[in-house]
Amino acid sequence: FALKKGEISGVVETEFGYHIIHLTDIKPVVVSPFEQVRATIENEVRAQQATQEFAKAAEAFTDAVYQTPDSLKPAADKLKLTIQTASNVARTPAPGAKGPLASRNFLSALFASDSLERKQNTEAIEIGTNQLAAGRVTQYTAAHPVPLAEVKDKIRAQIVTERAAVLAK
Repeated sequence: FALKKGEISGVVETEFGYHIIHLTDIKPVVVSPFEQVRATIENEVRAQQATQEFAKAAEAFTDAVYQTPDSLKPAADKLKLTIQTASNVARTPAPGAKGPLASRNFLSALFASDSLERKQNTEAIEIGTNQLAAGRVTQYTAAHPVPLAEVKDKIRAQIVTERAAVLAK
């Protein structure tokens, strides 16, 4: 900063080695008026506060889910959340699934041994940006072959439809 425009310095030692500096231009610092940057500063502060609030809520959610492993109700009541239920959930996301049921990590946690055998809550799983979910299996039926008597009518209808399509061609 002691150089004037167009001057060349002597040898300067830095943590990156030795340098000779040629000053080609000096640009003065431009300080924007407060009113011009006020909205930007307010948005940054709000974003920081939201991040802090989410971190607190996430910690409270994680603790509540862990402390009462056999129910999600205490966590929902504490944080004013709604409990959603689903039936016929598969180990992989169904086409068009949204929310927690679209998350492979959530489904993996839901089908873990603690969840299935002990019917305990999953840990809090991040399912998206600033989104956590926990789940609990209340009823589980392992995959099994369906008796012919139960699917006989469906199979007959499918075969009739396929043969009709072939005859129509």
